[in-house]
Amino acid sequence: MCGRCACALDPQDIRRACSYNCSKAAAESQSASSTVVEPVWITANKGQEYYPSYNVAPQSNTPVLISDQHHHVQRLLSDYEEKTERVIQVMKWGLVPQWHRGSDCKSFPTLLNNCRFDGMFDKPSFRPAISRRQRCVVLCQGFYEWKRDKKKKEKQPYFVYFKDGALSLDKKSEATALSPPAPPPSSRLLTLAGLYDVWTPDSFSSEDTLSSLYTYTVITVDATPSFNDIHDRLPAVLEDDTAISMWLDTSIPTSQAVRCFNPRGSDSLSWHPVSSYVNNVRNKSSECVVKINEELKKKGTLHNWFKSASSSSVSCSVTPAGDSPPLPKRSKKEC
Repeated sequence: MCGRCACALDPQDIRRACSYNCSKAAAESQSASSTVVEPVWITANKGQEYYPSYNVAPQSNTPVLISDQHHHVQRLLSDYEEKTERVIQVMKWGLVPQWHRGSDCKSFPTLLNNCRFDGMFDKPSFRPAISRRQRCVVLCQGFYEWKRDKKKKEKQPYFVYFKDGALSLDKKSEATALSPPAPPPSSRLLTLAGLYDVWTPDSFSSEDTLSSLYTYTVITVDATPSFNDIHDRLPAVLEDDTAISMWLDTSIPTSQAVRCFNPRGSDSLSWHPVSSYVNNVRNKSSECVVKINEELKKKGTLHNWFKSASSSSVSCSVTPAGDSPPLPKRSKKEC
């Protein structure tokens, strides 16, 4: 599964990180001096704002990469002088299918944060997106996964990212909810396969792009042996620009586009343990992604236990210092 991620770059750095080689025809139509271009960042719904964070939870608005060939994108691009074959748009994490009826998307009962690859072609919730080839690339710097300790009730969180996309953090500056410090733009973004849909309230027309809600889901696959020790599911990773191009190509049916998934996707990934600080979704700072030493963590907990015991002369019951807060309960988020 994928239930938490980090995306703390500002829009311009995300655009730069998503630079790609456009077709010669596209470059000529734009009178561009180079075929390397940055995707246009478009705003579809003013209520769907992006806020950089090292701790992004479902129902948050995050940037995704889509093709300009979709009708709603072409309508939106008409307001922009710059035109590109790939477009970055902010969407809500947690798909709401276009067939949902009502005036409020919150009445949709199921949280579709993830979409299991092995069953997505059979699920009614995903059929509109699949048939319309509404595929997207979910952009983030990495995602979090929790490994269950069989001997303990608590889970150890890990941060997962591209091997050549490790974050280099500025320890002198501390993040805030409004302005988290951004790592260097050279850090490679993690690119995950997703599906998106466009939902419009009953009282509005489907052509009304400003009233529509854009949502997406992350596709997950079986974990490879190297990652299975942490979790048995893994997001479908798009490892290079060739895979991204194939996934975004609206001329290719989704049943064929899935061939761009690498069956050994975790080979291109690295991961390290992080502190339980990330467990609380209200914590947004760069501390969420900082690597910890698990052995020192265990020794530190034992040391604190003895220190607390020796300093207590009144009570025989001792509470170890540094206990991590309980993990939030997880609802079923993958279909």
